[in-house]
Amino acid sequence: MLSSHNHDITKFFRERYPNEFVTFKLIEYKGNVSVFVFYFEEEKQLEKTWNNVSGNVAGLYQAELTEDFDMWNIYMFHICRSEISLALKYKIENDRFSSRKIVLDNYDEEISDIGINDIINEHITNVDIIYKPKETKKITLSLDASTDSAIWDLIKDMALRPGKQSITESEQILSQIAQNIKNEDQQS
Repeated sequence: MLSSHNHDITKFFRERYPNEFVTFKLIEYKGNVSVFVFYFEEEKQLEKTWNNVSGNVAGLYQAELTEDFDMWNIYMFHICRSEISLALKYKIENDRFSSRKIVLDNYDEEISDIGINDIINEHITNVDIIYKPKETKKITLSLDASTDSAIWDLIKDMALRPGKQSITESEQILSQIAQNIKNEDQQS
């Protein structure tokens, strides 16, 4: 068994997978998150190796962890220069044994600490996401059966379920409805 000391883990994987192992990082993010990064030139190397790597992480590293958060927050990135078939990518990423596995194919950038940190930020910590909520507009509508049919035509085209259309499109339709109501009120 390996101790959870970074040097021991790194040494083990460098000796066992000298052409594939890139790095191990232990990230403090609401607990300890373990990240293993492996690099493959071709799909056949990945296909041959990923399952053994996963077993080694589980048996020699994960088994030593004592905190639930630490045990369930292990990530394995499999970076490949070539394209990976969807079948293999699906098989690896949907394998729930021991860790979360992410396959990045067609990776033509140089492997560096900065690149690895960018991958971690994108897939785990999401610190690269900048959230700036827009000012919300509140439109109050009171419609009755006598309301102009043009408004109802706009409403029937509006998808109210998430993902069906953009917020901007919904706002435009609601603004058109509000304008139609104002126009009707002015004509009355």
